[in-house]
Amino acid sequence: MSAIRTMICVLREVNGLDQYVPASEAGFFVVGETLYTGSFESFLVKAGPSKSHSRLICEPRGPLATREIPSCVLRPVDGIPQYVPVNETPALVPGEMVYTGLFEFFTVRTGPSESHVRRIGRPLGRFTRRTVEEAGLLGAIEAV
Repeated sequence: MSAIRTMICVLREVNGLDQYVPASEAGFFVVGETLYTGSFESFLVKAGPSKSHSRLICEPRGPLATREIPSCVLRPVDGIPQYVPVNETPALVPGEMVYTGLFEFFTVRTGPSESHVRRIGRPLGRFTRRTVEEAGLLGAIEAV
């Protein structure tokens, strides 16, 4: 067992049960998957068919905040490809790649006179890459 600390986790199957797993150790993410943020106590369990792997799982120790794991597309912002949140993208294109994972978002001013504001992301670790069709997003998102 460990001390209680603030963490970001996702629900994953471990030994046949849904368990909270630190997002930093979860591997790849799925469009629509939920992040859980709050106080957790973590500990190692044996996992896998032969119990030969160790997996860090967490138990919530208080209320949890939730949010959907963000998805982005690569779009040119002032001529440079940037990760732009899917829900802030005017139109998704068939075959376009969707990147789902943890991102740090910040706001930049764009355009010749820097009169437009755009949120762009910086990946924080691994992400899942799928086409718009594979992610089930084609035609599902309206421009914000």
